[in-house]
Amino acid sequence: MESKKEVGTILDQPGKSVPPRNLTLVPPPHRQWTSGICYCCKNRDWGCFAVCCYFCLLNQLTKAMNEKTCYPCLPWCGLVGLRMKMRTTYGIEGDGCNDCCQLCFCNGCVACQMHYEAQQIGIIEKKTCSDACNQCCVCYR
Repeated sequence: MESKKEVGTILDQPGKSVPPRNLTLVPPPHRQWTSGICYCCKNRDWGCFAVCCYFCLLNQLTKAMNEKTCYPCLPWCGLVGLRMKMRTTYGIEGDGCNDCCQLCFCNGCVACQMHYEAQQIGIIEKKTCSDACNQCCVCYR
């Protein structure tokens, strides 16, 4: 004896099988940058470092942020990522659009601002321009 099952039309969708989750919201950033974008004009030593030894400065930033050392080879793209990481990691106000605009027009100033911020946070040792450049140049030998 074969039993036949009756097949009907489904009129309603089944209910949710997974209970809704509570989402944890990340608090908004709570502080400004320690220095302004034109800090390199006020501190000539670091402004000179940002202009003359730009790739050394980027190398120090990438190491301090535990990122890949190829970032200095891609200065604009790498700096966008580093800036966003620095902002989110250390709770600094800003957004990606503002970062991109600042980097398009003031790339060296932005790098100098980030380097100064990294010193204030304590992830880059405070040194003079010549000490920082000598250390970087030794790394590339």
